[in-house]
Amino acid sequence: MRLPNNMSVRMAAVSAAIVVLLLSAGFTGYRKLGVMEPMKRALSEMEEVRKYEVQGVKGGTRIRVSLSGVDDLAATVARLAEAASSGVAAIGGRQVWLSIEEPRDPLLANAMRQMDFFVQEALATGMFTHLPRAASQIKTLNGIQRCDVGIDADNIYISMANDGVELHRVVPRSGAPATDAHPNAHSREGVRIW
Repeated sequence: MRLPNNMSVRMAAVSAAIVVLLLSAGFTGYRKLGVMEPMKRALSEMEEVRKYEVQGVKGGTRIRVSLSGVDDLAATVARLAEAASSGVAAIGGRQVWLSIEEPRDPLLANAMRQMDFFVQEALATGMFTHLPRAASQIKTLNGIQRCDVGIDADNIYISMANDGVELHRVVPRSGAPATDAHPNAHSREGVRIW
């Protein structure tokens, strides 16, 4: 098919560019208002969330939080997943990762490194029953006020506290890198919660 003159080709190219621009702007606005804002609203209402950042990443959304006053990390993560679902449903179930900020406290960092050894051993052997005993020993050895471990079908939840500073970590029980076969595995974006 031949167009009558060069002006029509230019007009078609300009029209196509405008359509692409409008579609892109519409999707960005929808993502911000229909996805990010409901998540942000839900996160701002959680007492344990001191600060948060909701960010679009390849394949989904990453929620980065700083937590304080957490009594039960597993319950807090479940509520964070529920908060994430307020925006995820709108985008057709794309993935959401949770990343928990870790404070720079040398005592807690050392205690967490010690706990990591036992967690990795449990992941390798499939024997998770010794983790609470290990947490108690690490608490005593390091003189910290709290070292708790929780375990469910998907994750290991570790919480430590000393002198008002809290350190929390969620480790997927799969222990494998994030893939389609292990969608809940830890990745550079954090732990998949949706």
